[in-house]
Amino acid sequence: MGHFKVNQKDIFFILKEQLQYGALVTLDRYKGLSEKIFDMLVSEAINFARGVVEPLQEIGEKHSLKYENGKVSCPPEFREVFRQYGRDGWIAAARDPEYGGQGFPHMMRIVINDMMYGACQAFNMDKLGLHSSPTCILNFGSSDDCTGFLCGEVNMGLAHMFQMMNAARINTGVSGMTLASTAYQNALEYVKARVQGRDIAGRKSGDVPIVDHPDVRRMLLWMKAMVEGMRSMIYTGAFWQDHALELPQGEQKQHYADLLDFMTPIIKAYCSDMGFRVCETAIQCMGGYGYYKEYPLEQYLRDAKIMSLYEGTNGIQSMDLMGRKMRINGGAPFLAYKKEIEKFCRQHLEHAQLGRQVTALAKTFDRLTEVAQKMKDQMNSDPLQWASHTYPALIAFGEVTMAWRLLDMAVIAAHAIEKGRKSNFYIGKIMQATYFTDVTLPHTLATADTALRLGREVVEMPEGAF
Repeated sequence: MGHFKVNQKDIFFILKEQLQYGALVTLDRYKGLSEKIFDMLVSEAINFARGVVEPLQEIGEKHSLKYENGKVSCPPEFREVFRQYGRDGWIAAARDPEYGGQGFPHMMRIVINDMMYGACQAFNMDKLGLHSSPTCILNFGSSDDCTGFLCGEVNMGLAHMFQMMNAARINTGVSGMTLASTAYQNALEYVKARVQGRDIAGRKSGDVPIVDHPDVRRMLLWMKAMVEGMRSMIYTGAFWQDHALELPQGEQKQHYADLLDFMTPIIKAYCSDMGFRVCETAIQCMGGYGYYKEYPLEQYLRDAKIMSLYEGTNGIQSMDLMGRKMRINGGAPFLAYKKEIEKFCRQHLEHAQLGRQVTALAKTFDRLTEVAQKMKDQMNSDPLQWASHTYPALIAFGEVTMAWRLLDMAVIAAHAIEKGRKSNFYIGKIMQATYFTDVTLPHTLATADTALRLGREVVEMPEGAF
């Protein structure tokens, strides 16, 4: 069995039970499609990733690019797979049929990328550990004069860049999430099989699988919650994108566009940073073996690191979130996000099983909203201090979003159990949400408070004192 592991049931739970993505066929552009066709596309994407793309992971690691006689060449297998990828229609799956596309919803591009990037990151053409990636450095003006041309408006370069790069930013988050996903699945498989140590409570005699050890279980549960929460966050953003693009002009269309605007830097920064952390934790679960090339975890860790750096470093993403996204159009992106969080909390504050966690989410978000509003004012009055705190604020928004998406899944799972569908699958959805919310949101509150601390060490530290 290859390295790429994915839980198909988890993916369809988000798509079908949480997002109900079949409803996209009510949009004019997709009226000839059906949920059954969407399901088939997802299943075939998983099959293609496993059967065709996955072997490139090892090939690319062993046989990197070559630069000879002014030409760059990659292993021939990459060329062959890319051609099949095109012939089978994966490149243009979400493009207009008038121009050779298949006309699927835009969100299906994200789902497809989830599978392909997880099977082989070098197939996505990235850097560092991605030895098959044709990455280069361009030096402008090093040998001769270099002329630059203004694109767009003066002093609006950053804003224009982010608009151009929105899809790339989201797909960077996809890369971090999907590497975390397969890292978690590989670690889970290992700890179930690895026998070492006695049961601390004496429940079993002799040595036991390390999945029985509480600290290993803690790491597994955290990784499971992170992977499922990030995937839900990303798929939800992709679902909103279809509404933002395909609904007729009006308030609802703008609402989804604002939601996507606000979520884009969170998806990019939070999922790239946390994707790396999950890969790191998966190695920790496996002990020293996780560091060996015999297992794919060390490669995942190397491959994942670039995600926090490119398409705008995560510090830049945080400045976009806490600056532009709090201010443009009267703060419409933030207000759209706020509306969704508060609506969810109102609906489920009295939930019999999850009400306490939903209440904690509501209180945490209220405090984060206060912090965000004060930081918006600080951007003008004290921009250096503001910029030194934007990253912690982004992480706080990421954690609130994770709690929201996980609790939403838990509510659906609890309802399924009430209807007689009790299973470990649904119990897992509830437990990952209660665990993440209980252990994370207290830290989120502390993080939010630090974003308003008065200490000025970051901006006033003498350069010679570092």
